[in-house]
Amino acid sequence: MTCFWDGILSSLDENDFQIVNEKKYDNVKHFIDLMKRLNRKTDNVRWNNELLTVKQLDENYIAIEAYDKNTASTGYLCSICDPFLLLIAELFKINIHHKYLGTVMMYTVPNHRKTVYYKSDNSHFTNTQASIISTILPQKIYNKLPKSSKTMKYSAYVSIGVLALKLIRKKENTSRHQV
Repeated sequence: MTCFWDGILSSLDENDFQIVNEKKYDNVKHFIDLMKRLNRKTDNVRWNNELLTVKQLDENYIAIEAYDKNTASTGYLCSICDPFLLLIAELFKINIHHKYLGTVMMYTVPNHRKTVYYKSDNSHFTNTQASIISTILPQKIYNKLPKSSKTMKYSAYVSIGVLALKLIRKKENTSRHQV
């Protein structure tokens, strides 16, 4: 039940980790250690276009400091104004679009590098950008491939997903530089 952490890690790449002078972490507990080590007040993050109060900033800092990484496998109860999402937005300079039960919460930072998209409900959290790229877009292209060997189709399916992710990131970088 590490869906929160898995969703976060699947949305971050090597370039994101370079921002904090670290290598990419795939291990949940190591990532949590990193978040705790880099923990700070998230003064630059707006939540739903509002700056947080001093009390909220303090409470979020304490919540991360007190989090026990050994509970990660039993699930993480992501709040609507979540301390870890605030910290991730601040540290990695990313905007976060988090849709909880149909309601969108936006975490925004000045001069963001990219936007990541998450969706959650009472029991699950996922990186929706990854699921769109890995299922919908490649599946549409995959279905148009001529009937050939299953191995060849599977390889093309995986390659299309990787290519789609690169194109989306390139488009996001291009549009950000044009503004």
